[in-house]
Amino acid sequence: MPIVSSSYTVGPQEVCGRYWVKEKHADDLGAVHIREYMGSGQDYAVLLTAHALEINEHLASDEAGAVIGGT
Repeated sequence: MPIVSSSYTVGPQEVCGRYWVKEKHADDLGAVHIREYMGSGQDYAVLLTAHALEINEHLASDEAGAVIGGT
């Protein structure tokens, strides 16, 4: 179940100077994995890619566990 598409949106600047960032990662089965966090102007495209890789690792681990566990 790899991630096949990812996108992010950045909300308006908060009083503290940071921004709410919302990522959406869709896997090949159509499930959408959402991640929200406060950012402070980082390169969100780089973070998006890193988070997609992290989600892929979790999905692969869950899938392997299901195969081994027989569920």
